[in-house]
Amino acid sequence: MIFSFSLFLVFALFGCSGVPVERPALSIARVNADNINPLFVQTDDSFWLWESTVDVLDNYFPIANENPIQSRTIRDEKGVVSVARTEGRIDTKPVIAAGVLQPWKKNSVDISQRIEATFQTIRRSAVVRIVPEGNGFLVHLAVYNELENLPEPMNSNISNRNNTFSNDISQIELPTGTAAPSEGWIPLGRNTELEQYILEELAWRLNNPPVIVNPKENKTVPAGP
Repeated sequence: MIFSFSLFLVFALFGCSGVPVERPALSIARVNADNINPLFVQTDDSFWLWESTVDVLDNYFPIANENPIQSRTIRDEKGVVSVARTEGRIDTKPVIAAGVLQPWKKNSVDISQRIEATFQTIRRSAVVRIVPEGNGFLVHLAVYNELENLPEPMNSNISNRNNTFSNDISQIELPTGTAAPSEGWIPLGRNTELEQYILEELAWRLNNPPVIVNPKENKTVPAGP
């Protein structure tokens, strides 16, 4: 174990030659003084912003659906050309919240959330909206918490089949088709702490692009005789 760790340190100190990835000129600002959500990003490169957002969000949730930003050129009657940009949206799949025994998962930001997720089954999902605003974009992030709603307590000796008979028909629900995806889960509202955490990572990611480790040199191999 110690030998492997030593090799890792040697590689990190001597075996990495970083080449910065070119990024467009941008600036980041807060709309609200005490809240980073939404995050304003001043840039003309919507592709860079979109790819960076997906890359950061994928560290917390699996991506379910992407509707990227679209740019369209419009020419009016006087021949003036302008660019119209559409809103982008990212939806994620729900994931079970990380507990105390899952420190490698990042979807619980503090010890209180990890303790809560340890003793209760909680899942989280996120929705990102990237809205064009002036000379940049507003990144809106919403993270939702849901609590599992079991028909009976786990490890209970009493089955849910032991129902009390009642003549009240007001509680009867007629089947109306397929069940909703959120059936069995109770909404708990938004997780503003995790929203702040993810947007802060996105702001850092935009200001600090990734590097290429040990890039391969393009060498021309002479042809044989």
